[in-house]
Amino acid sequence: MESEIKREYYENGNIKSEKYFQNNQLHREDGPAESWHHENGQIESEDYYQNDIWHRENDPASIWYDENGDIVKEEYWEYGEEMDVIKEMVIRGLQIEFSVIE
Repeated sequence: MESEIKREYYENGNIKSEKYFQNNQLHREDGPAESWHHENGQIESEDYYQNDIWHRENDPASIWYDENGDIVKEEYWEYGEEMDVIKEMVIRGLQIEFSVIE
C-alpha cells in the first residue's frame, strides 16, 4: 500500500490543508483524511474518508469550524451516503419530544 501526506501552507507558515492518501485515494482510519485550516492556524474543516468516499461510523464525517474553533456544521456519512436527521439522532442518543397542539 502506497501512503502519502500532502500539505499546503499559508505564507505565514501555518498549515492551509493536510490530506492523507492511500493508493492515490483520500483515506485514513485514525483521523480525518482531509483537513483545512484558517490562516490563523485554527482548524476550518475535517473530512473523514475511506477509499476516497466520505465515511465515519457513529460520528460526523464532515465538520466545519469557525475561526474560534466552535463547530458550525456537522454532516454524517457512511460509505458515501449522507445519513438523515433521524438516524443522526439515534446515533447521538438524542430523543425527540413531541407535543400535541390542541
